[in-house]
Amino acid sequence: HPDYENNKNFFVYHTATNGNVTIARYTWSDTDPDIADQNSGKILLSLPKKKNSLGRNGGDMHFGTDGYLYIGIGDGGSGTSTFGNPQNGKTLFGKMLRIDVNEGNAPYYSIPADNPFINNPDIKDEIWAMGLRQPWRWSFDRQTGDMWIGDVGQGDREEINFIKPNQSAGINFGWPCYEGNQSYKPQGCGNMSSYFFPAYDYQNNSTTGGHAVIGGYVYRGSAYPSLKGYYICADYGTHNLWTLKPKGTGWKVNAQKDGAPLDVESFGEDENGELYVTSLQGVVFSLGTNVSSTAKNAEIKDLSSSVYPTIVSNSTLFLDLKSTYKSVRIIDMNGREILLKSLDGQTGKITINLPHVSAGMYIVRLYGIQDLQQKIYIQE
Repeated sequence: HPDYENNKNFFVYHTATNGNVTIARYTWSDTDPDIADQNSGKILLSLPKKKNSLGRNGGDMHFGTDGYLYIGIGDGGSGTSTFGNPQNGKTLFGKMLRIDVNEGNAPYYSIPADNPFINNPDIKDEIWAMGLRQPWRWSFDRQTGDMWIGDVGQGDREEINFIKPNQSAGINFGWPCYEGNQSYKPQGCGNMSSYFFPAYDYQNNSTTGGHAVIGGYVYRGSAYPSLKGYYICADYGTHNLWTLKPKGTGWKVNAQKDGAPLDVESFGEDENGELYVTSLQGVVFSLGTNVSSTAKNAEIKDLSSSVYPTIVSNSTLFLDLKSTYKSVRIIDMNGREILLKSLDGQTGKITINLPHVSAGMYIVRLYGIQDLQQKIYIQE
């Protein structure tokens, strides 16, 4: 919450065990600032999906400079089916929502008076914009308030939407009438002028494009002046990385093949505007420039050691060590040691050949100045 220092409220976007897309509010524990008061949980939204729908829940929300909470919801579809959600104003799936969370009583939010569809009986009042597929990661530019949305495509195009604050209310991003800048399912769609098209889209391929866009941030830090004002994003399925910046009536786009690690799943921004990247391998990276201070390409730098894969299928485990450790120990869930190996302060990538053990969960612990612990699952 923008007033977290005083009210200690924070918000969680998750998929509940029943499959519902859920927005919840929690309060900081009075006794331990590192945990939530579990009894403080309040559900603001709990959205049930169609039966057998497997994904596209979205998964990102941010407070705007207006103090309202903006929530990007996926279309709740499965495979090629959207269940008609993105263009249906009676459902919150496939939308950008905007709500006022300063409410003490259920449903713990209210509708801002200037929401664009508040007087339209065919569209829910929470909706700020329509026509999204899977806005897995999106952000506000902390300096300008511009909205940047990485919307994951169906199978051909990945798109990045750029929306100025004065044009975001009530717009329609076009899915599934359009995928990126290309027509997808035109049946029943309006005129082309009815939709808002991405600033940049790229093709699903592993050479110059990718498979799932991971939206990032506009760089507003001070450590790398040459990146200032550039929007930085990556692709989950490839090593490709992009920087974008408005230039006249168009865009300056720099594509960097192999500029990002594999399995990038999210970007983060610290209080100083510096950027970070996480991957599904459990690694945190910092983001800067390569070559020189005049370079406009971004470079992602590893910040932490890692243990991978987390699901071991061939008795081989890898350590990617950025710090020095004395030893690595692996134990089962009953505390029995199955491996102890000296590392002698080595760094870099190290291969660990595991003994034959029963399938199950194990704990890997690296011993050093700061220990690192990782759970793994070993398959037989």
